This record gives sequence, C-alpha cells and structure tokens, in this order.
Amino acid sequence: RERIRAELSILLGDALPVESIPFAGTPFLCFDAPDEPFFRRLAYRLSAAYVVFEVRDGLLCPLDNPNPAFLPDDVSGVLKYKGKTNEVFTALLINLAVFSGDYANRFDQHLKILDPVCGRGTALFEALKMGYEASGVEIDKKDTDELNRYFKKYLEYHLEHRFESLDYYKQFENFGK
Repeated sequence: RERIRAELSILLGDALPVESIPFAGTPFLCFDAPDEPFFRRLAYRLSAAYVVFEVRDGLLCPLDNPNPAFLPDDVSGVLKYKGKTNEVFTALLINLAVFSGDYANRFDQHLKILDPVCGRGTALFEALKMGYEASGVEIDKKDTDELNRYFKKYLEYHLEHRFESLDYYKQFENFGK
C-alpha cells in the first residue's frame, strides 16, 4: 500500500491527500478528485490499479476504465523466466519516468518509450499496454528470439480464442462445407 500511496502522491500531487479507509474490513486508498475525465484516466494509470471506485451513499461503485486497452493485461505477466522484472514494478517505473518529467500533463497521449536493455520485453509490453509506442534494444539474441516466439504464440492463441467466442463468427462455422 505504501508503494501505491507514493505513486498516487507523484501522480496526483499534494493537492489531493490520500488516506486509507476500510470498507468491509478491506483497506482502500481514497482521495477526493474532481469529477473530470482527466482524473479518471489518471487513476486507472496507476501501476497496481485493477479497478477504481467511486463512493456513493457509502457504497463502492466501480468506474469504467476510460483508457483504451491496447493489449490485454496479461501480456507481460504470462512469460516467466529467471531474472524477469515484475510487470507491476515496471509499470510503476514507466509512470515515475513520465510523471517526473515534462510529460506529466500528456501521460495519456502518444509518447515514445525506449528500453535500452529490453531483454524479453516486459517494459515494452507495459508501455504498449499504456498506449505508448515502445522500442527496445537488446544485445542478447536469445532474449529477442524468445520474445518473438512468445509474442507470436500469444497473438495466435488470443486471436483464435477471440474469434471463437464471437457469435458473429459462429454463424459461418459450416460455411462452404
């Protein structure tokens, strides 16, 4: 919680104090923000935000995520290997870089991220999930080969299962048979 509190203070500044409030025995980090789209996009940009709630009449009401999903959330977490950087920590580092510089007010615009030691792509995937253009450099060809193999399989699997689940697609199952 302290890591998220620190990230919130960097993203939101000192103008919006953050406090821990328990709901049904579970602590939630809470802050009063103006009801503006900018703050919703900002809250969902947190590295560990899974859902953002609004408190209405003492009830937690989930807010829609206004940030477009460029890649599924699991893309950087599926591939496991020794020495892998945690994807939540990586998202935190990207946020710190963006919000500590001149890009803080443009965090939801098309930014370019360069990872000079990209390895198997955790930072690249996290940047892509945030809607940024990501490029990487890696000296170890084995890592880039593994990254390419993984992402190709990942896309094949998700595209296949995405179309299997669409009702529109199912009407054409027996077409031409």
